[in-house]
Amino acid sequence: MLNILFIQEPSVNSTEYHKLTKDDRFNVIKYILATDGSITKESFIEFLMQCNRDGVQINGIFAGFPAFHPIGGLTQDIIELPIFHENVKCIALCSRGINFVDLETLTKYNIELFHYDDSSSDSNIAINQVGNDVADCAMWHVLEGFRKFSLFMNETITTKHSIKSRQVIRDDGTTKFAFGHELNANQFVLSPRGQRALILGMGSIGCLIATKLQYGLGMEIHYSKRGGPIKNDSWKYHPMDNLHEELYQFDAIVIALPGTTETFHLVDTTFLSKCKNDNLILVNVGRASIFDMEAITQGLSKGQIRHLGMDVFTNEPLIDSCLLDSRNKNKVTYTPHIGSGTKQVFDQSTDLAITQLTRWLLPSDTSSSRSH
Repeated sequence: MLNILFIQEPSVNSTEYHKLTKDDRFNVIKYILATDGSITKESFIEFLMQCNRDGVQINGIFAGFPAFHPIGGLTQDIIELPIFHENVKCIALCSRGINFVDLETLTKYNIELFHYDDSSSDSNIAINQVGNDVADCAMWHVLEGFRKFSLFMNETITTKHSIKSRQVIRDDGTTKFAFGHELNANQFVLSPRGQRALILGMGSIGCLIATKLQYGLGMEIHYSKRGGPIKNDSWKYHPMDNLHEELYQFDAIVIALPGTTETFHLVDTTFLSKCKNDNLILVNVGRASIFDMEAITQGLSKGQIRHLGMDVFTNEPLIDSCLLDSRNKNKVTYTPHIGSGTKQVFDQSTDLAITQLTRWLLPSDTSSSRSH
């Protein structure tokens, strides 16, 4: 019998999970890595040692959200334990991100790592569901940057009055009625229609962001990516190596790049200095490491950035201090890394992870043999 360890709860709606629990070739073991700090790296290691003392070998690991983050990641010292690397054959993450996992040490011991990938058809997996849902999140942040709906919603909650909530406070402290087109004496609510958006990163997520901004908000789409242009005559390509010379023309820039050594702090002081100097909407649904947050903080304080939209953060789960600064409350929207946080993604991430585990552990298995 093969033992699969669940370190996070799976979706209760998962067809594959229900199949797994009824398959007498597999034994499901649960040891949930809680996010409240009650489970430490040391207690997790002790659990693995107790399994070994009981004669139970962990062959595969299901790593749902938030995977190994509560214990500081799947680090070298854990993988190097004989009770780990001599038994574990594969690990399946429900997320796309593979940070907090020591890939080099996994490779050293031939432990296969799977992550969420819905780019191709697999049983009942919906193609590019994550990309679609992350793109929705990006579009919301961009729309907020132009229209500031949340600001007006909060004002309405405070005033409980649809006219007072639109009043503009003058420099002398007096107020005047506004149509809804003014934020203050010097800043206006804008329509995104016809504005220029630059998408950095044109994988499946970037392409869906571009599509939604173009057809949903009526924006003009520009993009930059590694590896040259894609086939789309309505979107304009800008080479990455000449990007700084092009930044001045964009009203909104959306980051959909992976976090790599090449993209680390791509958006820094120099980058921002080349952008529109007082009306830039900047959105990050890629990785927080792409932003130099010191430069972002300065950009907000100097008025270089009209609006900042964030779904990723430097020291997650903690939120960057500049985003919480009351002086920036009308310039920033942030979502707690929920770009792909839909029921559809959660359900099929479990299905896909379990399918990856069982196929690797039983390579000669057929789908019908697991349905009894």
